[in-house]
Amino acid sequence: MPQYNPQQLPTTPGAGVSARLSDSAAQVYSQGTDQQARQLDVLGRGMQQVAKAGYDLHTDYQTGKAREAFNQLRAEEMDIKARLAAITGKEAIDPENGVQASIAKWQQDAHARLTKDLGGMARGLFDQAAELHLANLTAWGIEKHTGEERTYLNQQDEGTIALDAYAMLSDPLNTAAVKSGFENIKGRYRALRDRNGWSDEITQAKLTAQAEKVFSKMVDSQLDGDNLGAARELLGRYGEYMGGSRSALEARITAKGRELQARARAEQEMRFVSTFATDPLQGIAEISTPEGQAKYGLDAKAALGVRSMLQAQWSFNKQVEKERRDAYTTDAVNGIYATLTGDPSKNIPPDPAKAYQNLQNSNLDALTKLEMGRKLEDGTIGKTRDAAAVNDMARLIVSGEVDSDAPIDVMLAQGKASVGDVAMLKGMRKDMDGPLKDYLKRGDALVGNAFARPQFAAGTPEAAIKEDRARNQLQRAITEAYNKGGPEAVEKLFNSDLPMSIMSSNAVSVEDELNNLDRVLNVGRTDKRPIESADDYVSRRTKGAAQ
Repeated sequence: MPQYNPQQLPTTPGAGVSARLSDSAAQVYSQGTDQQARQLDVLGRGMQQVAKAGYDLHTDYQTGKAREAFNQLRAEEMDIKARLAAITGKEAIDPENGVQASIAKWQQDAHARLTKDLGGMARGLFDQAAELHLANLTAWGIEKHTGEERTYLNQQDEGTIALDAYAMLSDPLNTAAVKSGFENIKGRYRALRDRNGWSDEITQAKLTAQAEKVFSKMVDSQLDGDNLGAARELLGRYGEYMGGSRSALEARITAKGRELQARARAEQEMRFVSTFATDPLQGIAEISTPEGQAKYGLDAKAALGVRSMLQAQWSFNKQVEKERRDAYTTDAVNGIYATLTGDPSKNIPPDPAKAYQNLQNSNLDALTKLEMGRKLEDGTIGKTRDAAAVNDMARLIVSGEVDSDAPIDVMLAQGKASVGDVAMLKGMRKDMDGPLKDYLKRGDALVGNAFARPQFAAGTPEAAIKEDRARNQLQRAITEAYNKGGPEAVEKLFNSDLPMSIMSSNAVSVEDELNNLDRVLNVGRTDKRPIESADDYVSRRTKGAAQ
């Protein structure tokens, strides 16, 4: 009868199977599937030997128990391998809980647990099949550990290289610190070479690339901070390590020098302009001579540029002053008118006396104060109008020459526009900033053409009133059409007969011509004798021609 000598698995890491496979782990592991097949075959051959030897039913039972334990071993082995495969980095190489330690602990526990109820024969069969199978797992663990250890150490070296590079960039003008950091980087690349099997050529290429990157960044950082002198010093000191980047850095240093010079000149010019910002004309006078230019460190070309900036500043000052004056005029006129009329909704009664006093205390121009004072005295402010002046203001608004409400408010103060005229003109100015702008321009051109024909009454009050009325009617029609149907409706309006109908209904008549003729004929007369009327004059001339 064959004798079975059970073989115990090693119970501590690094002993037994692990020690025997330390130099050939990869070879054992590479046997893979073929070895598993041989394990099952070993178990089968053992069973055949038992049968040939005439073992009884008890022997078959022991063989089945061995097979059951071996299958359980294989299932647990696949589970632990899947779990350990997911472990990476420092965790994978941990001496207590890493891959190899976990495999050793599991092997010890599994062997004790699965062979606890096996007899001598079953245990011998199990050990024969399990030994080589577990050797594969041990070899896989060794390779996994080795690979993760290599990756982990590589990452640590790369991190050290990055930290040393950062230290060099943080204090680039410290020669000792830069030298120390660079030596550390060289050492880390040598360690990477030895660990990963790099050739000397590959190692040197990687070191050269890293050096070019770090030393070039040193110069770039100084240029970004406008530290031109430091950039030049670093280029001269470490240029040999910058490789192909050196020529580009030299060009950038040259360009940065020009940039800083131009910026310094611009700052000098701006300081001069700021000094004379409130009196640009005085600044222009200061640099009008070579002596003045030399005094402020300006050459002729720079002085010309400064002169242009001072002229622009002068224009800006005038615009700011105009806006301030316009705002004051609007507030003053509206305030005086509000005091004059009161506010019934707030139980504020009219106060003409206070309105007149506010006018006198205001800083409005002399003409506006005089005309507004007269209107306040005779109680006609806001009630009189000059149609021709309203027409002129409307044309200025449409042409974009009115940039505030102040000129319109002055017309109210001077009696040239009624309250309604002011509201209409301000509304027109507001519309010129919106979608009606182009349509209002077209309407104004239509009105202007209609009332620009040679006629004896042109420019008379009658003509001005009719032109004003025609403009108002057309403007209202345009606004209503746009509000109801948008641009399409306005286009239909211009293509209809309505605009010409408005012009025709407000055209200067023969009666207007005759009334104007009466005024012309009576100009300068001091006698009280009646003169021939225009109707009589026309009738007499017509009869004489007929006779």
